[in-house]
Amino acid sequence: MPPSPKPTPTPNPRDLGLNTGLGAAPVAVIRDTPRESLQGFLDATHRRDFEVAAHYLHLWGIQPARQKAEGPELARKLAGALDRAVWIDIDEVPNTPTGTTSDGTSPVNDIQIAAIEVNRLSHTIRLSRTRDTYSNSMVWLFSANTVRSIDALDAVYGIPDYAKNLPAWLLEDKLLGLLGFQWLGLISLGLIGWLAGVVLEHPVQWVFRRVARRANTHSTNANSTNAARNDDTTVLSHKLVRWIVLPLVVLFSLPTLRLSATAAQQLNRVLIAGIILVATLGTLRLVQSSMTALQQRHAGHDDSLRVRSMVTRLDALRRIAHVLISIVGVALALMQFPTARTVGLSLLGSAGIAGAILGFAAQKTFSSLFAGILISFTQPMRIGDTVIVENEFGQIETIGSTHVVVRIWDSRRLVVPVTYFLDNPFQNWTKVSPELSGTVFLYADYSVDVHAVRAELDRILEGEPLHDGRAKAVYVTDVTDRAAQIRITVSARNAGDLFVLRCIVRESMLAYLHQKPSQLPQHRLQAPGLLEASSAG
Repeated sequence: MPPSPKPTPTPNPRDLGLNTGLGAAPVAVIRDTPRESLQGFLDATHRRDFEVAAHYLHLWGIQPARQKAEGPELARKLAGALDRAVWIDIDEVPNTPTGTTSDGTSPVNDIQIAAIEVNRLSHTIRLSRTRDTYSNSMVWLFSANTVRSIDALDAVYGIPDYAKNLPAWLLEDKLLGLLGFQWLGLISLGLIGWLAGVVLEHPVQWVFRRVARRANTHSTNANSTNAARNDDTTVLSHKLVRWIVLPLVVLFSLPTLRLSATAAQQLNRVLIAGIILVATLGTLRLVQSSMTALQQRHAGHDDSLRVRSMVTRLDALRRIAHVLISIVGVALALMQFPTARTVGLSLLGSAGIAGAILGFAAQKTFSSLFAGILISFTQPMRIGDTVIVENEFGQIETIGSTHVVVRIWDSRRLVVPVTYFLDNPFQNWTKVSPELSGTVFLYADYSVDVHAVRAELDRILEGEPLHDGRAKAVYVTDVTDRAAQIRITVSARNAGDLFVLRCIVRESMLAYLHQKPSQLPQHRLQAPGLLEASSAG
């Protein structure tokens, strides 16, 4: 019985040579070094010439009959995964045939150029050195293991399923590094984020109002304070929720767009910087709202001195907090960008001479800034104090970082450098308490009845609401060659009341003296003969 024929063994792809199904590589395909192979692959895929790009893949394990059809598709998928998953510095890839940084070291047959995480597993992108069947020379290709990982990479980093049926121009043409469907996705995510912010804004404001009402339960003036709190909470969250929800929605949804690694990195930086700036703005509003709430809570306190002192300190704390929060927020936002960090380090490195020049140039600015902080806490004057500055009577309206605004009695504003109040004397009529005493001077004849003037003053001040009852006196303080000087002392609760009270007393006393003309100042004349007779007698 003749022996049965042996089955024909399945050919081993390794034995069939390198990419025999593709044929000989075109002359333009240069694969002598790892860098040339990687650069050639990227250039070919950038031109969308995936047939040429397939020659940079080691299609080991794929039957030659299928290599011509599957090779370009695998090249397209690998190009998409590299574009969207990693950022490769091609200058770091060796450019020697031996795969080393110099020809003097031992050659290597395999190098890793990237590692990509897929479902918590790391897939390495490697280039391996293989002998070309057609030229009988050693060439560098993407390794067979890398080629076997392409489908797994494409499932995570390739064109998403929802976009595969879109027109070709949305999947192939790029604008500023993004495909058309990615631009549409970004616009859609932005609109969704904006609408979500608008929807969430009202519930957030409602929660803030509830918290404000509970915090104000024990307020003495609940109705007006509640209304003010409601306004503050509305201002606090006005358009802030939508501007923080929008970048958050886009940030967490970016993976669905399968952006390139470079574009995703830049967009992440921009979105995170935007979130930081919005959070900074919200913090500034929160500080402003908190300071306003504290001022309103103590506005009705009986001790006006304590109220003015607290308002001045809170205003200083608010300004300091605003400066610090703004600096920290802007710095954190800029630190998201490597260029800004490099500039910052360069500035710090060259801060020797520049710092000295800047410090000398900004000496007055810094002295004014520290003077404003010092005044706010030592409080030689407070917001609302009545002062006389440069012979002008007014009230402290604003204590800024560099200037103090004094509201003059006629509604003019006197702007004074803040250092003025540390270097020059000034009058503060309400430093200890707002109560003041003032004087009214009258000039009457020597025959004036001072007791009657005192009785008239009692009558004027009786029932006068501007008089606080602390001071009331009439004295003859001087006698000139023509009249007697009478000083009338009165007191009031504050400078404004005192000014009006002095005017009332002055007018009433003039009316009283006019009723008795003999008590008005009189100019006396005496003839010389009578003077001599008087002297002889």
